[in-house]
Amino acid sequence: IDSPGEAWRAEDSRWRKANPEDWSFLLTSLHNAKFLMIVMAPYRELLKDNLVGNDGLNIQDIRFRKQTQWKNRFQEWINFLENNARNNQYVIFCLNMADLFCNVQQISEVLQREKSINWMQHKINVLPIFDSVRELIYRFEQNRIVKTQVFITTYKARPLLELPWLYIGT
Repeated sequence: IDSPGEAWRAEDSRWRKANPEDWSFLLTSLHNAKFLMIVMAPYRELLKDNLVGNDGLNIQDIRFRKQTQWKNRFQEWINFLENNARNNQYVIFCLNMADLFCNVQQISEVLQREKSINWMQHKINVLPIFDSVRELIYRFEQNRIVKTQVFITTYKARPLLELPWLYIGT
């Protein structure tokens, strides 16, 4: 289920108040889902000036939070999931817009060459990008019997965009 971003902004958000039936549907769907995928924009300090400029974007764009804000928001997601999505077996965290902070072509080529890489090895390779929230991910895994996986995604590199879906399929 793809949901509007404003649904998740705050517990007393205008969207939730204006759409109580939709919010109830989202909560029920989350509660019953086997997989959850959280797709997040990168934080400012992760972005590379030359890559951001190539897209005509600005690092100060409101989509890009400062690292501390991003980490706090990640903690809010963890809290929300612990309280509202206790039946999930898998939670996937995707850091989107990878083309703004790394060479996605190079990473895609490595993935194409090393198709034998397993999901645990993938997590070990990608987790450093999630370094600021690594402890939160580990605690989340320990507090629940849940498998987490991390991905970097971008629509500019199809192999990266497809990886979370391949993971779900396996």
